[in-house]
Amino acid sequence: MRPTGLVVLSCADANSEIRDTHWRSWGLASAVGTTEFGLNLCAPTCVASKITFFPNSTVRLTGVTTTKRGPRFSRAVVTYVLHGKKKMFTAHPPTTPMP
Repeated sequence: MRPTGLVVLSCADANSEIRDTHWRSWGLASAVGTTEFGLNLCAPTCVASKITFFPNSTVRLTGVTTTKRGPRFSRAVVTYVLHGKKKMFTAHPPTTPMP
């Protein structure tokens, strides 16, 4: 199932999310799309900082694992631009099967 709304990639100190993703490709081994990437830059601290959004970012999903509900991606790599420099954020959700 292709996520279309808000997807939280990580929480706690380094909050990160993707939203409004437009998938260019979706296959058995990977998926690629353009997204609005949200990241807590933790400046001055993670608690005091709000999420900063980076439109026109690229997200790539890989690392297919098998669950009781079927296959799912276990790795997300987001490429975004911060202060004119290309950056990458990698999220590795747990790969334990979903109930």
